[in-house]
Amino acid sequence: MNPYANMPWKSRWPKRVPAAFEVPDVSCAEIFVESARLFPNRPALIYFDTVFSYSLLDDLSARFMAFLQESKIGKGDRVALYMQNLPAYIIAEYGCWKNGSVVVPINPMLKEREIEYVINDCAARLIICEESLFGTVENVLDRTPSIERVMTTSPLDWYAWTGRIPTFMQNAFKKVPDGAVDFRETVEKTPSRHSRTPVRSRELAAISYTSGTTGVPKGALTSHRNHIANALNNAMWFSLGGSDVFFGFVPWFHITGANMQTILPFFAGGAVVSGYRFDPGLALEAIEKHKITHGVGPITMYIAMLNHPDFKKFDLSSLRTLISGGAPVPEAVVTRWEKEAGSYIYNVMGLTESTAPLIFTPPGQRAPVDPETGALSIGIPLPNTELKVVDPVDSSRIVPLGEAGEMLVRGPQMVEGYWNKPEETSRTFTDGWCHTGDIVKMDEEGWVYLVDRKKDMIIASGFKVWPREVEDVLYSHPATREAVVVGVPDAYRGETPKAFVSLKEEYKGKVSREDFLQFCRKQLAAYKIPSDIEFMDDVPKTASGKVLRRVLREQELKKTGPR
Repeated sequence: MNPYANMPWKSRWPKRVPAAFEVPDVSCAEIFVESARLFPNRPALIYFDTVFSYSLLDDLSARFMAFLQESKIGKGDRVALYMQNLPAYIIAEYGCWKNGSVVVPINPMLKEREIEYVINDCAARLIICEESLFGTVENVLDRTPSIERVMTTSPLDWYAWTGRIPTFMQNAFKKVPDGAVDFRETVEKTPSRHSRTPVRSRELAAISYTSGTTGVPKGALTSHRNHIANALNNAMWFSLGGSDVFFGFVPWFHITGANMQTILPFFAGGAVVSGYRFDPGLALEAIEKHKITHGVGPITMYIAMLNHPDFKKFDLSSLRTLISGGAPVPEAVVTRWEKEAGSYIYNVMGLTESTAPLIFTPPGQRAPVDPETGALSIGIPLPNTELKVVDPVDSSRIVPLGEAGEMLVRGPQMVEGYWNKPEETSRTFTDGWCHTGDIVKMDEEGWVYLVDRKKDMIIASGFKVWPREVEDVLYSHPATREAVVVGVPDAYRGETPKAFVSLKEEYKGKVSREDFLQFCRKQLAAYKIPSDIEFMDDVPKTASGKVLRRVLREQELKKTGPR
């Protein structure tokens, strides 16, 4: 008996959204070119105050396509993008796709050893990086033989801004390093006289590397079909169209930014607003100035904006649909944002393997809270998505509704595997189902609750403790800015939860470890109460906003030694 086959969530779908739909056999480049033909003068990308129309972006990406063809970089060849959210990223991305080449986004926070691994794993022939990162690239060139050329770009390329200058732009300058080719100059002087390369939807669009926070990064094989399936899902789910202005400050190298900020806006015919990298003041100013309507970001971005000293001075009334995923969303933060900003944050969930969107809270509905764990629901499965929950140890056993287990999913948004990783592919993908490693449960109405990551589960004296349940309690304390809980070695219990808390400025020095422990004792079973509370200025996170639990666990192991 499989209770998930009956789709108990289907009654929650917006009435206008079909349960299933055909994904058109088109590439991301074809979608963009069609939007450029239909809306040539409409803004497509706004970088600080510089506006790129659809026709201008179409022309610049066609020029980069021509450069690739003249460089004998062809269909299927990999091009690495090692930068923050710069215009060059989108120009290069669509130039590659017009050429049939494969984009390889690289986290700009990665160091020499890490980028060397990615470049050699995918055998990239060209890398485009920020000028400030050229030294890192240069130092690995003798160990990355596939790289034939390095191009550089700068935050000052196409930059104009009349607002408050963020700290990271105040000392910016442009200087093309010796041994590099300037991206902007090359693109603008290359005639766009070549024709696009035909690409089918199931062909490879990108190799999307996982963050590598739990081991060696894996390159998910992201097809054009994967991206288009989710762009369609998003556009239908939230009724997105040409009048929408998209918040574009999530890192584009991350799958969330890649799908929902460099593809979805152009699929809908709207505009995306960005400014090199996230800064809470800059983001708030951009929302007000450009009347942003739709936004996605990890909850840490919303927390940072809420805690900005001038938050209440900004007009955020244009915001229509905000969503958050990538990390557990505490109900207390959603409530505070709604009270102070006037808009609701829809809880959602996605994976690198699902090309981001997978489970969304329906528009106009509020995500319920699980009475047992206090977790805010992550929503319901999107159209074209099959889901089932299985025993974390025996995946052949489907667990009943209401019972926690590992989530398995399949659908057209799911990638087919990992680049050069046949064993990882066969372990993660079986019979079309992706083993997500996420522990969830579904209620009778189809709402999904993310209990935790399978690997983050803490076993304390034989009892299962899910970190996010404890974190939700900590977030409900008025002094908490950010909180994270990890399992640490314990001589008696084997393992025990420990909490790391970042305090709001006005509470620093005014609350103690014991205050938090007393707070937890009132709301948690004894075995779930943290053994210790450690205050820190900021919890460690990846560039995409995910908490680095591994770093905290490793720090604790160094203190206590391995069990």
